Amino acid sequence: MCLVTLCLFVAVTSVRFNRNTAIVNRPLNDARYFIAYVEHFRGETPSDVIRPASNWRMLVPFVAALSPFEPLTAINITNQLLLLLSMVMLYYSMLHIGIGKGYVWLGLTLFSVSFPAFYYTTIGYVDAGVMFFVSTCIYATLKQSWWLFALSFVLGFLAKESIVVVVPFVVTYLYLRGNKKQAFVLGLLLSVIYVAESYLVRQYAYLTPGEKNNLFWVINTENIGLNIKRINSLLAPVLTLGLVGLIYVGNFTSTLKTNKTLAWASMALLGTTFAMYAFAFITTYADGRPLWLAYFVMILVGMYGLQHQAKKY
Repeated sequence: MCLVTLCLFVAVTSVRFNRNTAIVNRPLNDARYFIAYVEHFRGETPSDVIRPASNWRMLVPFVAALSPFEPLTAINITNQLLLLLSMVMLYYSMLHIGIGKGYVWLGLTLFSVSFPAFYYTTIGYVDAGVMFFVSTCIYATLKQSWWLFALSFVLGFLAKESIVVVVPFVVTYLYLRGNKKQAFVLGLLLSVIYVAESYLVRQYAYLTPGEKNNLFWVINTENIGLNIKRINSLLAPVLTLGLVGLIYVGNFTSTLKTNKTLAWASMALLGTTFAMYAFAFITTYADGRPLWLAYFVMILVGMYGLQHQAKKY
């Protein structure tokens, strides 16, 4: 089963490898900035500008720069490896909360054979990279391994600032387990770390001379109009949630009855991803990538609930 799941993962994530135009014909868009960042880390002259917010998201380009492949290929191989490691974290997380092997493999299959794994993993972006750190933070929360959580959170910010989705999850999880003081302290500490890291990265990350590091995510009525008319802004979130979302919704109540801590913590994270999508919708181009970050917890809840339902019969 392990080999089958691995083959499915490689097959699905390789379809759009290096933005394969035979499948979906799309321009490089922001991928060109990450390509330039890889070139910068290799000591080469960047082929394009390095600008906000690509300059904040340095971890995947830095790791990719260490490989011998051309920049876009290096980014996408790095993304595949990090997403594969996310599946390892998902495997051990499901086992830790008592999910049986059959449902574990079903969950891993749903994770890999999905629209976002196909559409976003190997197109030169870095969302697959931050998924790994989201997964390790959630695994660390379940295991109560706070050194792993702290390390994953700090490094995760360097992958992408959307690592913030784990904060509502861990705070809700601790609070509902009765650790109210710990939840408050950790929430405050993570907020301070996030703000401090945001400041340091914005101050010291490389930026092409002439580019400005201003806060550019502001409400833009023109972008709102474009998103309303843009099929990718409206359809991609639906496709991203897909079957995983349906299974999550269908089994949420079952999980809530037996593991309310996991259920409500998952809602906190999912609500944050919806807020990120809404913010992107009114400020820039929106798509399904913020919602993809909820896959880990949606599969945990979905498989937990499915197993509990099956035990009734």
